[in-house]
Amino acid sequence: MTGKLSRKALLSFAGVYLFLFVFNYLHPLNFGDDYIFSFVWQGKPMTVPLTEDAVRVSSIKELLSSQWSLYFTWGGRTVGQTLTQFFLWIGKGTFNVFNSLIGTILIAEIYWCIHKGKINLDFNFNTILGILFLLWTFTPGFSSVFLWLTAACIYLWTHTLLLAFTLPYVQKYYNSQEKKKSSLLVKTGMLLLGIMAGWTNENSICWIILLLLIFIYKTWKADEYESWMGTGLLGLFTGYALLILAPGNVARLQATHGLNWLSLNALESNFRMLLSVLTLQLFLWYFNLKSLYKLKLMKIDDSDMIRDIFLVRVLCLIAFSSCQLL
Repeated sequence: MTGKLSRKALLSFAGVYLFLFVFNYLHPLNFGDDYIFSFVWQGKPMTVPLTEDAVRVSSIKELLSSQWSLYFTWGGRTVGQTLTQFFLWIGKGTFNVFNSLIGTILIAEIYWCIHKGKINLDFNFNTILGILFLLWTFTPGFSSVFLWLTAACIYLWTHTLLLAFTLPYVQKYYNSQEKKKSSLLVKTGMLLLGIMAGWTNENSICWIILLLLIFIYKTWKADEYESWMGTGLLGLFTGYALLILAPGNVARLQATHGLNWLSLNALESNFRMLLSVLTLQLFLWYFNLKSLYKLKLMKIDDSDMIRDIFLVRVLCLIAFSSCQLL
């Protein structure tokens, strides 16, 4: 990490953190998921009331036991669910402090992606506030994703982890001929980070795996491949397999009759949800597509600009494809 954090940039991040902390402090725990996940999982569907002998998670042993039960009877989002039960055990006050920090880190990661994956402290004040404004405006259910304890652990925390994993690949994309030292420590770190990032959410990981497969193939053809890229992808694929192949996913579908998703009622509900998401983000998609169309009509010779446009197109496609339809 290079550069010096200017006073103005420091104030902007302090403002972002304070903004998120105040809203985290004001947001209460939920009587649904937050309440249920505060207990050791009993191996029953979430719609079934807890029994009188339900035990609140109050130790690492109980937390691990609960996650084991969740993995085999409800779902495979182990990373997010572990964070959820940990903070419900430790307390909302501690969660407020760290969740505000994670939201601030996400903004920093987005800033680094904008600047070609370069990780430095030379932040621009206006850009930081602009990222916060866009997240506030165009995130469907901002309060749920950024403030609600269960949802924040499952979505905000895991996607911050996923973006941290992809940053080295973004940097490699813009500096394809530069090679880093692929030490055992770096490769092991990318493998473990990939497993954690892949073991998060079903919607986006598959598309990122496909994108990285294509990218790694191209770098290999151009003799620009580095071994850390492969170990990172292996970790991501492994984590995704642990997520998708969790026995709890099948048990959850059977318990909630999820196999009837092709029914007219389910299709109508999913269509309405997709329509509401697209309507909420209508202006964002409009300006994105309009800008990309105008750039397509222009003759651009700048190689960096061409790389920028291609990456934006790919990210827009991933964003659209990652909408949770079912």
